[in-house]
Amino acid sequence: MTFSSRRVVGILKADLLIRLRRTSTLVLLLLMCVTAYFMVADPATGQTLMQVNEARVLYNSAAIAMATAVLASFLIGIFGFYLVSNAVERDLETRAGFVLAGTPMSNLEYLTGKFVGNAAYLATVTLGYLGSVLVMHLLRGEASLQPGVYLGTYLAVLGPPILFVSGVALFFECCRPLSGRAGDVIYFFLWAMVLGLAAAMSEGGDRADWISFLDVFGLRFILGSINSQMPEGARGLSIGHSSFDPSRPPFVIHGIVWSLGVVLDRLAACVASILMLFGAMAFFHRFDPARVRGPRHGSRGAL
Repeated sequence: MTFSSRRVVGILKADLLIRLRRTSTLVLLLLMCVTAYFMVADPATGQTLMQVNEARVLYNSAAIAMATAVLASFLIGIFGFYLVSNAVERDLETRAGFVLAGTPMSNLEYLTGKFVGNAAYLATVTLGYLGSVLVMHLLRGEASLQPGVYLGTYLAVLGPPILFVSGVALFFECCRPLSGRAGDVIYFFLWAMVLGLAAAMSEGGDRADWISFLDVFGLRFILGSINSQMPEGARGLSIGHSSFDPSRPPFVIHGIVWSLGVVLDRLAACVASILMLFGAMAFFHRFDPARVRGPRHGSRGAL
């Protein structure tokens, strides 16, 4: 049986349209717009989005993109899982899965469609968030708006966590012991562990290549990019609402310095996502009545 991209696209479109039509998606986008408004603080209030060595960072495209992308990575990591972790469950509850199981569609095609559908939904929400950030740049930015800088930064920082969350959600759904409420709790600790390990190794100065596989949420990547531009001996970096010393001149960040190593670093952070997809295949029940006994115990309602 050959792999059919048309079947994958069909699953993707169906999942994405169903999710985008929900009221919860509109509410989520509105909340993210409000979040962007409060994150990009007006320096006149004594607060700033990012400060280095007690000096605020100039609001150019690179600085706002890096800071808001890091904060978005946290939001996607903790909330994204719960937004997309019912893709297979929905087909089970609507019994559409039993119909699909009787078609020539392979397990790989079905699960790839679900995986890409999860990622496409999170990417769509992220683009809505980016749109609100661009508006805030027009309102409070201190340098010209550079859309390419925003897109490149968001792709590098948020691409891996979007794929990771999509893969983990699918794997947890297919592996029955990890599904439902139990999976919700386990994922929280997994998220904290992955984030904590990457942060701890970054602070320790460890630059081993294999750490890139753990830096799914881009914290080490962004901190490394900013630290490489800080003056020698500078201490103190804060991302998010923080106070600053108005007597110090603004610190200028020039953004990500692109190289082959940077691209490979972020691609390495996507490896875990692919492993999760193939792991899901090993546990996928293909809606076999002998392995499916109705909705899972403790399953969540559709978001």
